[in-house]
Amino acid sequence: MTVAFSKTDTVAESDAAQNPPADRIGRARRRLSFADLTGIMPEVARLRRGHRTVGQWTLAQMCRHLADSFHGSIDGFGTNRHRIMRVFIGRRALRRVFAANGIGAGFTVTERLNPPSDAALDPSAADLDAAIRRFLAHCGPWDVHPFFGRLTREEWTRLHRIHSAHHLSFAIPTGEPAASPSGPTLFFA
Repeated sequence: MTVAFSKTDTVAESDAAQNPPADRIGRARRRLSFADLTGIMPEVARLRRGHRTVGQWTLAQMCRHLADSFHGSIDGFGTNRHRIMRVFIGRRALRRVFAANGIGAGFTVTERLNPPSDAALDPSAADLDAAIRRFLAHCGPWDVHPFFGRLTREEWTRLHRIHSAHHLSFAIPTGEPAASPSGPTLFFA
């Protein structure tokens, strides 16, 4: 796992620093990447010990969304929203994501993957852990990505690493104890 912070992460803790305006969110995020999927849950465990977010979602919402994405790669996403775009530009867009090793902020594949605002951290993190274990144990078949099309296991794995790093980059570890540090025992933590 690689973690780097931008210069804006050193701003004083205030309401503005806790929730920067949308135009500053990209600059306030940290750089994060995962060499493999087993690095995701230790990072979630670290964030659970204390963090602040610089985006629109809580850590619970991030975990819920990522769990749904892992499950969707096996069970399907239940949408044909981007069918035309998938046919004409999906593979090219996937190559750009892989070349950049990142996803731009603000793109929504389907509203069904937007997590509820009242998502709770313990069950969301536990489901993310279960979803990653399920994905790693699954031998196929793989469902079609709503935007990128049919992916191999290797492509799904790479996309999940990039996607997870994208969302968790909006949570900055503070090292301060979280309000509720206890929770389920996580597989990779």
